[in-house]
Amino acid sequence: MLRIFAGPLAGIAQMSYAEFLLFNIGGASLWALTMVSLAYFVGQVVPLEQLIGWVAQFGVVALVAVVGGIGVAIWLEQRKLAKAAEPQD
Repeated sequence: MLRIFAGPLAGIAQMSYAEFLLFNIGGASLWALTMVSLAYFVGQVVPLEQLIGWVAQFGVVALVAVVGGIGVAIWLEQRKLAKAAEPQD
């Protein structure tokens, strides 16, 4: 999320391109090192079958949440339209 705002904020702060590039490369390197290290250590500690099970469970929960959220949004929109279509006394 921070990467979305980093460029515009650096421009607003009138940061030089070389300085921005230095910090951007440093941040990307730190992020990559952290993610690779975390994946390596989790891979050493958690068995693959268990990890696949967790990912599958998360996928099912995420799918249910998305479908449920869409269903609620459609239901609320239909209620709003039905209320607007009612004749005013």
